[in-house]
Amino acid sequence: MKLTLAVVLVACFVASVFASDDYDLIILVGFAAADQTSISSQTHLPDGVAPFSIHGFWPTVSNPKIHSPSDCSGPYFSESAIEDLSSELRTYWPTYMSKGDESFHEHEYTKHGRCAIKGKAGAGTDHAITDEHSYFSVVMDLFKNLDYENILAKEGVTPSTTKTYELNDILNALHYGTGKLCTITCGHGRDGKIYLNTITACFDNNLEHQSCSLERVHYDTYKCTGDIHYLPMP
Repeated sequence: MKLTLAVVLVACFVASVFASDDYDLIILVGFAAADQTSISSQTHLPDGVAPFSIHGFWPTVSNPKIHSPSDCSGPYFSESAIEDLSSELRTYWPTYMSKGDESFHEHEYTKHGRCAIKGKAGAGTDHAITDEHSYFSVVMDLFKNLDYENILAKEGVTPSTTKTYELNDILNALHYGTGKLCTITCGHGRDGKIYLNTITACFDNNLEHQSCSLERVHYDTYKCTGDIHYLPMP
């Protein structure tokens, strides 16, 4: 009996190791650029950054409470591999922290990018993620197509230093504009106000935009109570 139990435990452990790379959803998380410095004193607004920029593209699982795959095996990060993307990366995927873009890009690729490559995200399409370069280039293309600034503006949600929005104002604008249910997170500023922090779009492994689950929306938006500030670029 003890031997049988031990075998079962080992089998479960091995299965959990292999399952740790599995995912059924990929989330594309973008920052509302102008709001970041109001949320944290440790951030700065990068030169030339777009009004919305990428935080990351993360293979995950449908249940937001379950640990997502990360740090998958694969080739090491090489800054030279994405040197030709440097201008786009400064605009659409910079860091707001002091460590610098190279450290940030290495972190995102090592923790999340290799899992997208290992999971063959976009395989069989013209935007397959097969290596470090395609991870960054494909994700930037997906993000630019979302065009959050214009989507929000068309529904009357525009940046302002005085006007505020309710959670449903922003969620509905994103839903109408993209045709899919997106989700947001908010941050509490040093001044006690609530700021739009991130917008998340959900994708399947073919990199087709799909609606995020209501469970994820509820999970992400718990800080978005009351009046939400969405600041203009300086």
